[in-house]
Amino acid sequence: MKQLTINKIRGEQLTPLRGQLTTDRMRLGNGTSDSRVSSARKPAVSCQLSKVNCSRSGFTLVEMIVSLGLFTIIMFIATSALLSIVNTDRKARSVRVAADNLNIALEDMSRRIKTGSSYDCGAIGAPTDCAGGSSSLTFKDQDENLVTYSWDNTNFSILRDGTPITSTEITISNLKFIVSGSAVGSADNEQPMVVIVIDGSLGSGTTESGFKIQTTVTQRAYDNQ
Repeated sequence: MKQLTINKIRGEQLTPLRGQLTTDRMRLGNGTSDSRVSSARKPAVSCQLSKVNCSRSGFTLVEMIVSLGLFTIIMFIATSALLSIVNTDRKARSVRVAADNLNIALEDMSRRIKTGSSYDCGAIGAPTDCAGGSSSLTFKDQDENLVTYSWDNTNFSILRDGTPITSTEITISNLKFIVSGSAVGSADNEQPMVVIVIDGSLGSGTTESGFKIQTTVTQRAYDNQ
């Protein structure tokens, strides 16, 4: 009787354990436990493939068009400013070259006329005045050699004894010599004087720049005529 009671108690204690083992075997067989573990390890998906409201950074077509338009405007302004600077620099260089060349030509004429005598408008002869101006001037330099300055209306340059003394980058549109006090026997006792007037331009196109120069030269030697 005691043995039967002990076996009954043992059976009652083992029954829950057997049931638990059976349940665990069924779960392992169906893969429930593995699927739960694997699903717990998988990261949550932030967006569904069938929906469009996924949180992704980027630019819309309108934003790209606006950005491209602003970039084009900025580049156009920058390019225009750069071209303006280049043209201004080119014009400044042309002005410097022309100014240097004109200074050399004017200094040459002024020095020779100042130290010369017997100023004559046109062909050499008796010294004469020309209040209205002339495009050529002939005189004697300090060595008593004849020197002629004239305007070449074909190549638009200044000639000295037939040789150009101005650069090809300079266009001389007008050259005038106004002589006074050079005529023999003038009663005004005026010292011979020559006014040089030069009109011209330099450069071409957008870099073209005009100029007008006037200078007065007085004979250095005393005129007793």
